[in-house]
Amino acid sequence: MFCFLIKTLNSQTHHLKPNITSPNVSNLGTYGNIPINYFTGKPNISIPIYTLNSGNIEVPIELSYHPDNVKPKSQPGWVGFGWNLNSGGSITRQVRGHMDEFYGSYWNNIHLYSAYYPYPDGLSPPLDNVLHGSDRINGPSNWADTSTLLDYLSWNQNYPFQSDILADEFSFNFLGYSGKFFYSGENKGWQVISDHHLKIELVEGEEFLEKNDIYDAIDEYTPNNLVYRPSSHYQSRYFGKFRIITPDGTKYEFGGKKGVEMTSAYATEQPTFSVNTWRLVKIIDVNGNIVDFDYKRNLPTCNFSFSAFDSSVSYQTTGNPNESSSASSMSRARTDQLSSTFVWPIYLKKISCATVDINFNSVPMARTESLYYTDSQINRPNVKEHALNPNRYKFYLVDNQISNIKWEKLNTIDIRDKSGGNRREVHQFNYSSNANQKLTLTDYFKATHLYQERKHFYFDYNNINSFNNITCDGNYSDHWGYLNKINANDALVSAVNTKKAVNTSYLTDGLLNKITYPTGGFTQFIWEPNEYSKVVSKNRQSLYTSIGYAGGVRIKEVNSFSDSNGVLVSSNKYYYKKNFSNSAPINSLTSSGILNGIPQYYFSFQNRPFDGGGGSTSFQVGNFNSITGYGYSGQGSHIGYDEVVEENMDGSYSKYYYTSYGPDINGKTHYDKNPVNYTGFVPSEDTYMPYSLLDVERGKKVGVFHYNHDNKLIEKNITKYRSDNGRFNQYIRTIPMIVSVATNSGSNNITLISATKEFTYNYYPIEEIKTSYDLNGNNPIVNITKFEYNGYDQISKLKKYDSDNSEFVTEFKYPHNYTSNSVFLAMKNKNFISPIVNERNLKNNSQINAMKTNYFSPYPNIYVPSNIKKQKNNFATEEVIEEFLNYDAKGNLLEMSKENGVKEIYIWGYQSQYPVAKVVIKNKTYFEIEAVLNMSVISNPVTIDFDMITELDKIRQNFPNAMVTTYTYDNTYGSITSITDPKGRSIFYVYDDIHRLKFIKDHEGKVLNEYKYNYKTN
Repeated sequence: MFCFLIKTLNSQTHHLKPNITSPNVSNLGTYGNIPINYFTGKPNISIPIYTLNSGNIEVPIELSYHPDNVKPKSQPGWVGFGWNLNSGGSITRQVRGHMDEFYGSYWNNIHLYSAYYPYPDGLSPPLDNVLHGSDRINGPSNWADTSTLLDYLSWNQNYPFQSDILADEFSFNFLGYSGKFFYSGENKGWQVISDHHLKIELVEGEEFLEKNDIYDAIDEYTPNNLVYRPSSHYQSRYFGKFRIITPDGTKYEFGGKKGVEMTSAYATEQPTFSVNTWRLVKIIDVNGNIVDFDYKRNLPTCNFSFSAFDSSVSYQTTGNPNESSSASSMSRARTDQLSSTFVWPIYLKKISCATVDINFNSVPMARTESLYYTDSQINRPNVKEHALNPNRYKFYLVDNQISNIKWEKLNTIDIRDKSGGNRREVHQFNYSSNANQKLTLTDYFKATHLYQERKHFYFDYNNINSFNNITCDGNYSDHWGYLNKINANDALVSAVNTKKAVNTSYLTDGLLNKITYPTGGFTQFIWEPNEYSKVVSKNRQSLYTSIGYAGGVRIKEVNSFSDSNGVLVSSNKYYYKKNFSNSAPINSLTSSGILNGIPQYYFSFQNRPFDGGGGSTSFQVGNFNSITGYGYSGQGSHIGYDEVVEENMDGSYSKYYYTSYGPDINGKTHYDKNPVNYTGFVPSEDTYMPYSLLDVERGKKVGVFHYNHDNKLIEKNITKYRSDNGRFNQYIRTIPMIVSVATNSGSNNITLISATKEFTYNYYPIEEIKTSYDLNGNNPIVNITKFEYNGYDQISKLKKYDSDNSEFVTEFKYPHNYTSNSVFLAMKNKNFISPIVNERNLKNNSQINAMKTNYFSPYPNIYVPSNIKKQKNNFATEEVIEEFLNYDAKGNLLEMSKENGVKEIYIWGYQSQYPVAKVVIKNKTYFEIEAVLNMSVISNPVTIDFDMITELDKIRQNFPNAMVTTYTYDNTYGSITSITDPKGRSIFYVYDDIHRLKFIKDHEGKVLNEYKYNYKTN
C-alpha cells in the first residue's frame, strides 16, 4: 500500500524535464505472472496488444478475460465468450424512475410529467416556475420526513406535476479510472464516487441529442430507413456528450452523435429510443495532444430475458367504506414471458493520434456462426398484428427480417503510420466454427504483416460444449446467472427458487483453462466453486453461520510450464480459509467466504396496517428473477473472502486480509447503514428494504502477512483506513423504492418507501504499519507511515516514524492551495490539480528543506513550470535552483538553466513526440542549437535512424564544447532504438517480432546483452 501511495504522489508531480531512460526487459515475456484479486478469487488474465502514446496520453489495448462473463445469458463481446478488448472506455446508465432528462409524456404532454434534470429553455407554455425532481429532493432539509416521503407520491397544488425524484446512476470505466456519478440539483451539480477527484460536465453545444439526431443515427444501420418518422410521435431528448476531467487536466469526452448506443422496444409500432451508453470519443491532454476514437453503425441486435411476474393482495378495512378482498392465485406458470428489446450498438472502427492509426476490422457474424437466440425467439413480435399501415413498421414485424439482426466479431487490428500509411503490425483473432456454441476465441496472433511468421497465443476451455444450444435468454442459470443446466423456463413462479439452485458440476464449464504462448510454454488455470460460511442478516447488521456454494468460481491453482514438454516452473495454490498454516488439514478449516444475502423470489408481508390506520393488508409478489436489494460484498461481487492464502512452490505462503461486513483485522466493521427514514417496512422481516450501502468500504486490503516454509512470520503489513464519522456526511439523497398497495376504492393504502444515502466519500488509507522479522520470526523492526488528506482526496501530509521514534514529515501543496495566484486558479478551474507545487520536509518539527515550483502560461491553456525554488530551513532565503526558459506549443521543455549557469537544451523530433537530443552547454540558447539543424528531418515521423543520427551529429560538429546525447526511436511504439553518448559512442536496442527487447549492441554491432523470455519463477 505504501508503495502505491508513493507512486501516486510521484504521478502528481508535473514532468519538469524529459525523463529519458534506456529500454528495460519487457514484462510481456514473463508469462505465468498472473495477478490475483484475492478478495473475489478472480485472476487478472490479460494479453497486451499495443499501447498508443501521444504526449501525456497513453491508451493501452489489451485482451482481458473474466470468468464472470461466462454465463448462459451473457452475449459474447466481439472477441468471444468471456473475453473483452480493452481499448478505451464508456459511460453507462442505470435508469432509476424515468431518465433524468426526460420530461413531458409519450404523447408530448409537457403538463404530465416533471423531469429530474432542469427543463430546457423555450418550452411553450414555459415551466420556469415548476420545480424539477432534482431540486425537489435535494432542496428541502426535511426531504426524509415521513410526511415528505408520502408526499412524493402525490400530485397536489404545490407540485402539479408528477415528479421523477430518483437520480439515474451513471457508471464509468476508462483507462484506469472507474466510478459512478449522479446529478444532485443545480446547486451541487454532478456528484462523483471515485478514488480520484474527477470533474463531470456536459460538453457545451452538445449537451443533448434531439429527436432528429436519434433518427439520423438509426438511419445509419442496414437496411436504411428502418424507422418511420412521424412528426407527431414523441421522442425524448437525451444527454448528448459528457466530459470527464481527471486531476492532471486531461479531458475525456464520451458520446455525441457518433458515440452513443441506443435501445428500443422490440416489435412495437412507433418505437421510442433510449440512450444509456456513451462511448469514449476523444482524449485531450493538458498540452493539447489529441487521441480520437471513431465508431461505426452496421446492424441492430436484440436482447431477450425471462421476466415472469405474479402477485396477490388481500385487505380488510374498517370505517367508511368497509372493504375486503381475498388473495388471488400465485400458482400461475409463465412459460413464454420473454421481455425483449432491440439494441443499436456501435463498434470501434479507429483510434488515431498525430503519428499512428489503429484500424479495427469487424464483420457481422452469419446465423450459422454462433447461436445467441433461436429463429423462433427472434421472429416473434410483441403484438399479433398492426392495425396501421404495415409498411411503416415492416422491420418491427420482424417476419423475414432475421437477416437484419446480427452480432459482429473482430477479425483484425491493423496498426499503421499516420504519415504514409505503412503497416507496422497486424493482429488477427480466430474463432471456433461450431455454430451451436457462442462465439469462442481459439487463438490470436501478431505479425508485421499477414504473411510473416506468426506469434500465436492459443486458448483452451473446460467443456465449452456445455453451452451448446443454450440461448442468451437467462434459462439454465442459477441464482446468480451461472450455468446449472436446469430448465426453469416451464416452471411455476413458485418453483423458481428450486430451479435456480447452484449446480457445482457445471460451474467450471466453459472457462478458460490454458493459454499457450508464442514461446511454446503455457499457463494452466484450475477453478473451483465459490463457497461461503457466513451470510449477512436481513437487517444488514450481523452475520449468521450458513455453509454453502454461491454462484460463480474462484481460482484454485495457477501453474506455468516453460515449454510444451511440461516442465513446471511456477505454481501457486489458493486457499480461501481461516487460520491457514501449511501443516493444517485444509478440510478442517472454515471458509472465509461471506455471502451478501440469500436470493429471494418472493416479497411479502401479512396483516400490515395502512398508512393512516383503518385496516390492514397482506401482499405478496413473485418474480422469475431475484428481487432482493442487497448491497455488494465489495468490488461488485456477491461474495467476498476476507482471508486468502497464496502458497508458493517452496511451501512459503502469504495471507491476504480484506475488509468485509464483519470486524476486519483492525477491529472495524463495515455493515450497511440504516435508512435515514422509511415507511411501511419492518427491517427484521423485510429482505427487500433498501439500506445506505457501505460497499465502498468492503474489499479493501488491510493486511499482508508473509511466511516462510517453516510457518515463520517474516513480514507483516497492516493498513488502516479512515474511520471518521464525518465521512457519512458526504452523500447523495436517494429514494430507491416507492411501492403503494391500495384498496379498490383507493381510500386506504400502505406505502413502502425508504430514504437512503448514496455515500460519495473516498475510503482512503490513513496508516501503514510494516513489521519485518528475521528468518526465525524474531527481532521485529517496525516502520509506521501515516497519511493526511486535503478536500480533494490528495495526500497533504505524510508522516514516517523509524525505530528510534524520530518523526519525519513531508507536507504537500497543490495548485488549489494558491488560488490568489491567477495561474494556479486557472489550473484549478481546469481540474489540473495533480502537480505538487510545494513540498516541505521536517524532522521532529524542524524544517530540513522546502521546494516550491512556480508555474506560468507561455501559450493559451498551457500551464508549465517556470522555476523551482529551494529553502534549506525556516530562516534561509529561497534560492532558484532551476529555471525553465522556453517551451514549444505542446508544452515540451526546450531550454532550462541550473544554479551554475549551465543550460540543458532539448530538441524534440517525430512531430514533437519524443526528445531526440539533450545538449548541456553554457552561454547558448535553444534557437542557436536549432539553427544548425534541418528540422524537417528531425520532425518527420518516419525518419530512419541513420538519417536522424547524421542530422543530430551537426550539434556535436558545431558546438564541440557541448555535452550532447542523442536518441532515436521506433515511432510506432515510442521505444528507444539508439542512444549516442557525449563521446559519440552509440548503443543500439533491437526488439523481437512482438517488440520485446532482444539485443543490446555497441557501435560496432557487437552484442552486449541478449534477452530470452521464459517464465517468471517464484
